[in-house]
Parts: sequence; structure tokens; C-alpha cells
Amino acid sequence: MDLCKHCGNKVIVDSAKETVYCTGCAKEISRRNDIIASWRFEARMEQLKAMHELMRNANDETIYITWIYLMPDEPEEEDFKDIAMDDEQYNDCFDLFVELIQGKGNRW
Repeated sequence: MDLCKHCGNKVIVDSAKETVYCTGCAKEISRRNDIIASWRFEARMEQLKAMHELMRNANDETIYITWIYLMPDEPEEEDFKDIAMDDEQYNDCFDLFVELIQGKGNRW
């Protein structure tokens, strides 16, 4: 199953076509840029939640303050969903997580 990155609506992909009609957005969307596989979306959601939990329990307040520059403080389910759907936001969070956790003083 595939999802529209803009509204989260399920879409049916025809591999012979470059665009798909999203009933949630009521428009044609690009198969390449506007769709995410549901398994990838779910994996991203779980990763973001796990990363956030680790950042919440960090032994350095600076780490958490830096983290919430991208990830909202006390994020709701919708916050995780929005970030997981957006490739750039997701990659920014993942990269920041790796940067913050790689220091030896941040491993417990």
C-alpha cells in the first residue's frame, strides 16, 4: 500500500503511469515525489519516536535543546506523521540524531 505524502491518503499506484490521482488532495500527484510506501512510513514513525525517546533521556541538556530545534518539544502523533512524510525533515532529524549521539560522552 502507498500513501500520499501531502495528506496521508491511501493511493493506488499503476506502474504504467507517472501520476496517481489522490482522492484526499483531489488532484494528480507524482509517483516519484509525492508517494511513500506505507512500510517506509511506519518504519520512519517508529524510528522518530525511538530517537525522540533517547533524546528525552539524554544525559546532557544541550543535546535535548538542540534536538527540539527540529523535533517539537512534547511532539504529538501528528508531529511524527508530518516529519515522517517529509523526506527532507526526516533526513534532517536523522542526521541531527546521529550527530548528537556520536560523541563518546553521550553514550551510557
